[in-house]
Amino acid sequence: MPATVSSVSVASIFLDVALTVFILVVLSAGIAFVVSGRDRHGYRGRHQPNQLPADLLPLSLPEKSP
Repeated sequence: MPATVSSVSVASIFLDVALTVFILVVLSAGIAFVVSGRDRHGYRGRHQPNQLPADLLPLSLPEKSP
């Protein structure tokens, strides 16, 4: 008697594997995001108190008068 596999079990196994892979990808992406140290704006690490991110700097800095 040949062993037959119904299409229902094949689809169920496929969905289980797909869901597991999806969960692993999401978890690894989240862990990599946390480990990389970037905040939600994409800046790496902490800024010094006297240092602004590039998009907060004025377009033209005022020149110092002597």
